[in-house]
Amino acid sequence: MTQSHDRPDHSAPFEQRDFASDATLLASLFARSRDCIKVLDLEGNLLFMNEGGRRLMEVTNFEPLRHLPWARLWPEPNPGAMEALAAAQGGSIGRFSMARDSFAGNWRFWDVEVSPLVGQDGSPQRLLAISRDITEHHRAQQALHSLSSEHNHRSKNQMAVVQSIVNQTLRGTYSPDTAKKMIAARLDVLARTYDLLMHSPGERVPMRALVETGTHMLDQRRVSLEGPELVLGPKAALSLALILHELSINAATHGCFSVPHGRIEIVWRLAEMDGEPAIELVFTESGGPAVTHPATRGFGTRLVQGGLSGTASRAWLDFEPGGLRFRLLANLAGAQSDG
Repeated sequence: MTQSHDRPDHSAPFEQRDFASDATLLASLFARSRDCIKVLDLEGNLLFMNEGGRRLMEVTNFEPLRHLPWARLWPEPNPGAMEALAAAQGGSIGRFSMARDSFAGNWRFWDVEVSPLVGQDGSPQRLLAISRDITEHHRAQQALHSLSSEHNHRSKNQMAVVQSIVNQTLRGTYSPDTAKKMIAARLDVLARTYDLLMHSPGERVPMRALVETGTHMLDQRRVSLEGPELVLGPKAALSLALILHELSINAATHGCFSVPHGRIEIVWRLAEMDGEPAIELVFTESGGPAVTHPATRGFGTRLVQGGLSGTASRAWLDFEPGGLRFRLLANLAGAQSDG
């Protein structure tokens, strides 16, 4: 004896099913869905949007949207929406991703799938369009892409700086051992400054920490530092660290640090250059041997006299009898920028 069960026939085509007994369940599922679920006719006109989707799209009244062409809801040009619609009309599944503001004007990014709802003969009778809000995922991807591009850009810049240091050093008339030591020392201060940048908020390096990094090879007990709390951006920071390193090398080799009681004073302050705010830094040696002007102008001298890279600046290198004196004047905004 065959027993009859009062169950809906889920094997029947979409338009023939009796969902009356499931209406409450379906309404609850649609309302709770995190997706915007829409039913379209075969021409692509909007017939239905679930309650959860209306909240997601911030639709306050669905009636003005009913029977509107679904593809027109997407910004022009919208080849992705048109191709997905055509695929579903042909019995396949179409998919695309696109940005579209909610009806309240809030920016959203959507992953959309359009598929056919087939009848008994297997041909499409209605179309189902499901839009998922992937705004946060898209923003995360964009941020990751931006971070990756920035890292790639900075890596290339770093390699260019390293290549320049190596090439310029090798152009000097040094023995291989001397050149090797000079390259290693210059790359060491470069690495120390990059490390300082990575651990500084917003990659803005405090001036005092930067000066200490650039002169790290010197006995800091014989170095006097004085100046206000200022910060430098990445490019200016790297440039100044290398300048201070070259001045330190010269002091240790030929200047005031080549004798026991020599000292260095480094002072920085806010100043003005061409009517705009500027940073002034003065590096002064004292207590060392008599200073003479060098016969040749090597990489270190050119680097020091070139001023800060990436910003308007001026530099003076004076070989005074009492000790070498270096003065730098740089545009404040440029020195503190991301350049």
